[in-house]
Amino acid sequence: MVNRKDLTSRVIRLLKLDITTFLTSLAPILSLYILGGFINKEIIGVFGFTYAFQFLWSMFSRGFNHPIFLYAFKDIKNDKDKTMSIVFSGCTVLALIELVAYILFMLYAKQFLFLLKVSNELIDICYIYTIYAIAVIGLQLIDTFIFSFYEYTGRLELNNKLGLLYAILRVGGSLLCVSLNNFISLSNLSKLCILLLPIIGFTLMMFLKVLHEINQYQIHFTWEFLSAFKYGIRDILKGILNTIGNFIGTRNINLAGIAISSNSNGSTAFQYAFITTVTDIQWDCACEESTLVSLDIASEPVKYKNISQINDKRLFNILKLDILAGYIVLGIIFILALVILGILSFFLTITDYMLLNMSLDIVGMIIDTSYYAMSSFLNSLGRYKELSIISIVAVTLRIFASSIRSVYAVNIGMITSACIQIVLITSLFLYYKHKYKHISML
Repeated sequence: MVNRKDLTSRVIRLLKLDITTFLTSLAPILSLYILGGFINKEIIGVFGFTYAFQFLWSMFSRGFNHPIFLYAFKDIKNDKDKTMSIVFSGCTVLALIELVAYILFMLYAKQFLFLLKVSNELIDICYIYTIYAIAVIGLQLIDTFIFSFYEYTGRLELNNKLGLLYAILRVGGSLLCVSLNNFISLSNLSKLCILLLPIIGFTLMMFLKVLHEINQYQIHFTWEFLSAFKYGIRDILKGILNTIGNFIGTRNINLAGIAISSNSNGSTAFQYAFITTVTDIQWDCACEESTLVSLDIASEPVKYKNISQINDKRLFNILKLDILAGYIVLGIIFILALVILGILSFFLTITDYMLLNMSLDIVGMIIDTSYYAMSSFLNSLGRYKELSIISIVAVTLRIFASSIRSVYAVNIGMITSACIQIVLITSLFLYYKHKYKHISML
């Protein structure tokens, strides 16, 4: 029997996680809509061009950043000074590495657009906004340290407030940019400064605030945070391969898309990017299912870190309730997506291409909700190697599927990967359930 009180509690926790994710995902989309609406609608295509960098963001945030907090608060939970030392050391080192990486990506933005086979006409329009998009994705990596810290210290409401502040600054910067550009012709550098400075200020202020709070403990620098990467190896490998797959798929969309382009609906790049702006928020919120499972396991008084504990009734109940909560919230998110699409249809014709893209994304989310929960569950119990193999197999097949020269290349790759990984993760889960069935703890 499902405990309704526990289920309601988990739905509320997941919604609180999703509110922050919703705000920080919606803000970049609204920002590009504002820039596209007042300057040139093809600017919205930047969202599609830079989607590969969002997969890199996922690799860094879920493969490097988040595991530091999972390790520190789950495995070292009884020693606060040591916990905070690991968090401080990991945040400091990784923040520097990630900032350098994204600065390099910004410097080579034009070469990246050439590799994507973006037309010269679109490059002229979108180049400066591509730099902007890459820069803020990099800054959001630093924001994940802030949000993860407050998640693991039980301050989800504070994250919601910070998410709202971030959205206001992001959208406000775009409104200021287009307003000033209407009065005076701004240079590209001026536009970039107006768009980026509010976000840089937010990230720097909040990151320093978190470091100041950590410094209240007796901390010291330690390389022990490297031990946390055992929890992130699957996401590191998956992030790298997904980036390659998305790059290949987006490139093939650009190569195959001339046939469906039109003056009224814009280029294929625009149509693809437009519909991904509708579904990207839903994807980001769906991914929080993994975070919910990790948080719930880490908050338990018992240390769960061995696969032999898989039949622990309390642990299994966490997984069951979190999956149910995930699908309830996913239903709410789907309704939101339809509302957004309905509103946007007043301003732009929704093509069959857009609708099929969205439908395939929804199928992928339904499949992946269970996958996110089970993979996070098994990851917490130490099945890093098997999960890494599953990720490699699924995403390698995604790369091959995305290699088809089709305007649906990215979606074909995504569905292929989703089907393979849910079959493999379910098989792995059932195998260990059966193997340790004689160990059933209350």
